[in-house]
Amino acid sequence: MRKKITIGIYVDEEVVRKAKEIGLNISKISENALKEVIEKILSSNLRKVAGPLGFEPRISGSAGQRPNPF
Repeated sequence: MRKKITIGIYVDEEVVRKAKEIGLNISKISENALKEVIEKILSSNLRKVAGPLGFEPRISGSAGQRPNPF
């Protein structure tokens, strides 16, 4: 097993509450999602279009807030 490190991410409070409520492993789900995105970028032309912030486009006129997908 590879060494694990602790990081901090910002996740909507309600999303975290619901995930914990139904017993989801947020760390494992996050790790798997990152692995999937990394693989997609490295194995496709997405590497050319993915900016430094990943897939999330910059949003102007909304004080830097991203839309809530939930």
